[in-house]
Amino acid sequence: MKQRMTLFMAILLIGIGLSNAQVSQVTGNVMSEEDGLPVVGASVLVKGTTVGTVTDIDGNFTISGVPASAKTLVVSFIGLQSQEVAVKPVVNVVLKSDAQALEEVVVVAYGTQSARTVTASVASIRNDALKDVPNTSLDQMMQGRASGLNVTTPSGGVGQAPVVHIRGVNSITSGTSPLYVVDGMPIQSGDLGGGLGNANALADINPADILSIDVLKDAAAAALYGSRAANGVVLITTKQGSSGKAKVTYDASVGFSNRTKFIDMMNAQEYVDFKNMAVRNAYGTDVAAELAAMDKTFIANPAYGDKAFNLMPGVDSNWADAIFQNGFTQDQTVAVSGGTEKVKYYMSANYNTQKGIVVGDNYKRLGGKANIVANVTDWLKIGMNSSVNVSSTSQVDAARNGSNFAVGGFPRMALANSPNMPIYDENGKGYYDHSLGVLGYGPNAVMNTFSNPVALVELGNKTNVDVNRILSSFFAEVTPVKGLTLKTQYNIDDARIENSRFWSPNHGDGVNNGGYAFNAAVHSSIWTWTNTATYDFTANRHHFNFLVGMEATENSYNEWDASRTELQDDKFTNFQGTFANATASGSISKSSMVSYFGRINYDFASKYMFSINFRRDGLSALSKDNRWGNFGGVSAAWRVSEEAFFEPLKHVIEDFKIKGSYGVVGNTNIDDYASRS
Repeated sequence: MKQRMTLFMAILLIGIGLSNAQVSQVTGNVMSEEDGLPVVGASVLVKGTTVGTVTDIDGNFTISGVPASAKTLVVSFIGLQSQEVAVKPVVNVVLKSDAQALEEVVVVAYGTQSARTVTASVASIRNDALKDVPNTSLDQMMQGRASGLNVTTPSGGVGQAPVVHIRGVNSITSGTSPLYVVDGMPIQSGDLGGGLGNANALADINPADILSIDVLKDAAAAALYGSRAANGVVLITTKQGSSGKAKVTYDASVGFSNRTKFIDMMNAQEYVDFKNMAVRNAYGTDVAAELAAMDKTFIANPAYGDKAFNLMPGVDSNWADAIFQNGFTQDQTVAVSGGTEKVKYYMSANYNTQKGIVVGDNYKRLGGKANIVANVTDWLKIGMNSSVNVSSTSQVDAARNGSNFAVGGFPRMALANSPNMPIYDENGKGYYDHSLGVLGYGPNAVMNTFSNPVALVELGNKTNVDVNRILSSFFAEVTPVKGLTLKTQYNIDDARIENSRFWSPNHGDGVNNGGYAFNAAVHSSIWTWTNTATYDFTANRHHFNFLVGMEATENSYNEWDASRTELQDDKFTNFQGTFANATASGSISKSSMVSYFGRINYDFASKYMFSINFRRDGLSALSKDNRWGNFGGVSAAWRVSEEAFFEPLKHVIEDFKIKGSYGVVGNTNIDDYASRS
């Protein structure tokens, strides 16, 4: 009995020793089955924890401090099948190729789909095509990277909302901009400044956070967005976390810009000679006194000569140099991502500044983003995706949002202001006639009614647009049985905008009103609640995907504004100054839409493919009898390269697919109360 007890204790001690050895450190190697080479950078993680590492250049790894409760290691690498192995002192793993993981997936309406089985027209812009190109806004990322997508920036001003067309202009009387959807959330686009200043809504999406952009170009691809899809749909997917240790990345870029191909203007001597010749041709003389007797537009005694146009000593102005400058842009993003098998996260912070090529143009943006997904159980997943952005755009150019013939319009000044008139006065300040509020006569017999951009900047003329914006979505996803996914998602795009403008009473556009100030507070919000059910299954080589859903959306707009004129003390350069007059106004509007939709996708061995979708929208902006509309699309494709008769051509053409589509979509870019106007 004693000998048996001794033997039992020895075995127990050996087992304890082995157990201690097992949980303290794990080493091993990860190889690829396909080529037998080491897998560099594979993730090796203790399941259910953040304890892990990545393999080195030889595929080797070492994990220290493995918890005593650890049972399983999860080994994963992109393009290879993940594998779970038992925890032991030495682990050697061979990962198999994952053909499904290697297959490109595109984002489509309310889901994803294999690129091989897409039957409609979808253009994808992947992160690897964007990561090394510095961009300050989403529209810059899209420019020139997808066929059929035309992105135009109307001016060189910072914060300018782009003009985006997918396969041309699709409307004459309604809006022509596409619908933008970020991680399943429809967002506001265009100019948030309301026409007063520039505020590009797309600039609130940090380019460094974007994983991919998918453009739904034809009606069949976009039809599941129904009445909002006439101008195409742009689907934006942002980055998410992955299992493993926390990964910190820092992206920074700087850029420079300047004007190009500007018109060569006359110098002062050329200008004077040309203008006097024109006056002689029109009146028979260029002598100021004789001209004044014939036309009251002229004065008889200009300050620097007896001609209609004269030279000032030492003055030969290039007004373009006073209006344009070298622009500078800097952008910085720091991001942290990681997680466990249960919870994955991605968080980032971004700071961007731009100095435009036009004097007085400036833009700043400070933003943060958090994307968290939690697998609560095997059948329940929840998550949130939120970003907060604070941006400010300022400009002095009064013609940027309005008439190009405003006397404070900088581009026109560069062309119209006389080179024989000075930019600066004898005190080094911006030159203008203080009694007239314009450049005045100077050396000439004819008044120049334009403005000096240097003086406008010095006097405090400016337009500012400040935007505080929240983009947030929250979702829950239930998988009650294999292949069936029930998902509910609530989204909100909430923007609060403050517009302000000041024009001095002394010079520029504010002279006629004795000074002018304007302030506006805007609250623009969109919430969307989407519920979908997706069932995906394969029977032999037949693959089916069914989608049904409903969606409710509400847009609300609340604006209050006031303007003031006749400034009593020109030391003030803001709305709170001592103005004599004030007027106020405002507006409130709201619209809503309810939708029901469905889709069926079918393919046989990725050779024969068919898709049909339908959506019914009800929009409150339309009259009761015309409120509901039906939209939908159908598409089909045939992969000819999978047929036996095509085999001899495969060495020349690897993949050959014929597809066709038809769809009906609509346009809701109308006033909220259009049916009552």
